[in-house]
Amino acid sequence: MDLSDYLPLSRRPAGDEATVSSNWARPLGELLLQIADSVDAAGDTVREIRTDAPGSPTVEAVARALLVEIDRGPWWRRRTAPGSAPADVADESGARLAEALRDRATTRLSGHPRTAVGLLGRTLVDGWEIAAALHTPIEVGPAVTGAVALARSLAGPFEVRAVARARTLVASDHGWRIGHGQELVGTAEAIILFLYGRRAAD
Repeated sequence: MDLSDYLPLSRRPAGDEATVSSNWARPLGELLLQIADSVDAAGDTVREIRTDAPGSPTVEAVARALLVEIDRGPWWRRRTAPGSAPADVADESGARLAEALRDRATTRLSGHPRTAVGLLGRTLVDGWEIAAALHTPIEVGPAVTGAVALARSLAGPFEVRAVARARTLVASDHGWRIGHGQELVGTAEAIILFLYGRRAAD
């Protein structure tokens, strides 16, 4: 699905959407660099600090699972078996995790391989969980959050699509609106975490 058909989602002037693409590799790379910085700063405490993700996994566990997801890629070129860990983070240290995240970021910043918005969305959600646990910020723009929210509202589980049909999701900080019906207002982060089942609606 080419989400550029549904944009603009930001407050940029009309006609300033020429750079919008269905390839989200660069935004993913930029996001991974921020996550890597957070993990690196926390050091080996990532093994003990727990997140609010389902099951309360540690930061280390969420970061490792994220690396597995990125390495697997689309089903037709998956390199990593489900549940296995990348070899470059076998010692589970914060420094090695950060190094591995930066390695994947460097690859994506080149624009390759092509990256779907779904992977960007899952990475963003995990990044926010890590950032909240480590009390570090993750900064992304409205074009990214709007595309992630839109894709999830269109292709998420039935209950997510049902909410988007019945409500208008309004990002109070990023200036986008998705859906129909009574407004559900929140930050872009709160809305996306809700769409991914990580938080309840206010």
